[in-house]
Amino acid sequence: MEETEAKDSDRGPPKKKEAVKGNRHMPVEVIESEFQEEVLGLFAREASGWIGQIKAALWELELGPSLERAQSLYTGMQRDLSTLKGSAGTVSLPTVEELASVLLSLLPGQPGNVKAFCAEDTVIRAGLEVLATVVKVLNIAPQKTRAVNEIEGLARQQVQKLQGRALPSNPVVQPRAAGPPIMAVEKLRKVYRDGRVEVVAVDGVTLTLQAGEMVAILGPSGSGKTTLLSMMGFLLVPTSGTIRLLGRPIETRQESVLPALRRQHIGFIFQHANLLRALTALENVLVALHLKGITGGHARREGERLLGRVGLGHRKHFRPSDMSGGEKHRVAIARALAGAPSLILADEPTASLDSKSGHAVVELLREITDEGRHAVAMVTHDTRNLNVADRLIQLEDGRLVG
Repeated sequence: MEETEAKDSDRGPPKKKEAVKGNRHMPVEVIESEFQEEVLGLFAREASGWIGQIKAALWELELGPSLERAQSLYTGMQRDLSTLKGSAGTVSLPTVEELASVLLSLLPGQPGNVKAFCAEDTVIRAGLEVLATVVKVLNIAPQKTRAVNEIEGLARQQVQKLQGRALPSNPVVQPRAAGPPIMAVEKLRKVYRDGRVEVVAVDGVTLTLQAGEMVAILGPSGSGKTTLLSMMGFLLVPTSGTIRLLGRPIETRQESVLPALRRQHIGFIFQHANLLRALTALENVLVALHLKGITGGHARREGERLLGRVGLGHRKHFRPSDMSGGEKHRVAIARALAGAPSLILADEPTASLDSKSGHAVVELLREITDEGRHAVAMVTHDTRNLNVADRLIQLEDGRLVG
């Protein structure tokens, strides 16, 4: 007797899942793609309106209206940029969202005169032109989803340019009198080799950090930020170039001298607090003090003083599991200050924190910098940190740009 039913294995590959649209059967992927096109189109139309409103507000501000009218226009600009930022995140345009964040960071808090509203006019206009171009690409692209990479690339370039231009002209950041040089690096280079392949992580960086100065180091992933910080902290030996610490040249190839230099002069703050979980806040700070040769009652008094300095004197006997993320980072700052280092290096200190805790950590670093005894170098992707820094250093492909 012949088999009338085919085996499952003889039926060929499974058909794509289909959904009904009108009178036609269409693959779900097609419907999802069309929906995404529709959402991007809606974003483009609405973004055109927001950009137009912001440009109109800038134009009116230039005409010199009353302070009350200026404040109203300014509030509208903030609202439209915030809406643009949120919508860009909703439609998965992260770099456009970041660009809107940069523009928001350029707007002063609540200045008391019309001129202050216009102080960042040139930079904001440049950012709006980029957004307008992005929207134009979205509007004219036959398939908007395919244009997203082009849009993101365009926005990414402009984010870096605007970040480089933001600090020099930002009226919120006032120039601070810097002290003597803490560290100077010249033509610093780091090359990794894997067989015959060479990867240049840092390529000829020259910069100076002074006491009482906070420097923000920006750049895309893989641009060499952490490698640069590691060489400045004597964790990595440069391939070439020179480092001067407190005016004295350091022979970095003599690796035996580097640990002592780290202990005496460098304080580290990392993305994660990296506290020893079995120890209390005070004991975590004491470990750092002991490594620097400070022991006994003096170490305990100094540890308590440092915890009090970061606002955690009342939490000194708490373990990390009993502290919030912001509190753990403040303990990490106290630990970094152990032994009064000349240079504090912070690698993405706010990346794992919420907005409020991150702001508190950066403000604390600013206060410590203002004491005038330390220099602070901070790697960050968080544009909210830019207004707190004295200077912006931008890396791309291992080189300083801007």
